Amino acid sequence: MCAARAYLQRYVGEDSFMVTTRSNIYSPISLHGRRVVLRTMTESDYEGWLDVRERCHDWLLKWEPRSAHSSHLAEDQRSFVSRCAIRERERQMGTGYGFGIFFEGRFVGEITLSSIQRGPLQSAYIGLLDR
Repeated sequence: MCAARAYLQRYVGEDSFMVTTRSNIYSPISLHGRRVVLRTMTESDYEGWLDVRERCHDWLLKWEPRSAHSSHLAEDQRSFVSRCAIRERERQMGTGYGFGIFFEGRFVGEITLSSIQRGPLQSAYIGLLDR
């Protein structure tokens, strides 16, 4: 969580955070700042996510890896739910974390910390979808 905290302090200006989790089979994470909330996404976030994807389609196309058999990333609700499940599995394994970025309760972007490597290297990749 230190990387997410440093990102928020540097780019969002947040200086106090509250981390919450809910205990059950799927236990979401929420990071609360004064103006922004980062939280794991669920199926109910699909409409907001799709809106951002549609508005930023041309910009996103050049950054997203695509299968040789597909001309675009699947953006239907079933694929979105699958992506959320994949992010949850990565989180449970400690190899990645994905968060929706919410401003005033509205989805405005997504940030992922992926390919986390433990041990002496201690590295990861940060990906950001916003607009």
